[in-house]
Amino acid sequence: MNQIDRQDPCELLRTAGFTEAEIENLERLRRAYRENSSWLTCAEERRLAFVRWLVTTDRLTEQVEA
Repeated sequence: MNQIDRQDPCELLRTAGFTEAEIENLERLRRAYRENSSWLTCAEERRLAFVRWLVTTDRLTEQVEA
């Protein structure tokens, strides 16, 4: 377990610049997803999984190339 795994997720979001309102919205979304994960279609779940893969492999970032 590394240091990031031991930190409070909300504190990590604050450090990254998220506001308290944004953190609360993310928590609300997480709870809703846990309670009813079937709100996405199978195709939407596959698209999200692909986007997650793009981000984790650094093929998709918020940085704009000049």
